Amino acid sequence: MSWFYLKDQPIRKRRVGIWIRVRSLPNELGKKIAKIKRISEHPWQIKIAELRPKGEVLLEMWCSSLGVLFSHKKYDRNIVYHFVEKEDPDWVCEGDLGRGLNKARRFG
Repeated sequence: MSWFYLKDQPIRKRRVGIWIRVRSLPNELGKKIAKIKRISEHPWQIKIAELRPKGEVLLEMWCSSLGVLFSHKKYDRNIVYHFVEKEDPDWVCEGDLGRGLNKARRFG
């Protein structure tokens, strides 16, 4: 999947719905997530759900539970958390949402 920085989307109102890459979270955001979720939950998607004033955003975190793996029921269950966080332009985001944001980048 393609990726880009949040600052590559210059129009702030179009940042709603963008997914933040879970495996590239900054340390301070990772620590906040660890306090919110349970031990048996694993975040698989973090999405910008709403823009707030003063440079803050409402993040929507979708987690899968390990308890579903051992359950006799045959459905997926997701736990959704919402929390407010200061917007960081250096967040690594995934996908392009059909807006052509998949700019080629090199590591190193």
